[in-house]
Amino acid sequence: MAANYPVPDLLKRLQQDLGPTGSVLAWYKDFEMGRKLRHGRPSPEFAAFLEGVNTRVYEPHGAIANGWYAHPDFMGSSSIKNVLPVLVPELTYKRA
Repeated sequence: MAANYPVPDLLKRLQQDLGPTGSVLAWYKDFEMGRKLRHGRPSPEFAAFLEGVNTRVYEPHGAIANGWYAHPDFMGSSSIKNVLPVLVPELTYKRA
């Protein structure tokens, strides 16, 4: 592993910031859970932490995608790019 590989430091910080309890929100659960596991493979000392985080992940995307919450300005999409500016107008997904 390269000396400047940032993932172990990132995981250490994530572990400190998230702690062992509480819900974790991710827009698209399956994608985010997969990323955590993929990036955790080279750092097996974080495997238990990442598996624990994955058990706490909830996704608001499901409520939008299943039509449980809808808004005309979503334009029929559940993409965060369309939903975020409607739900939280002061935030944007656009690059600066």
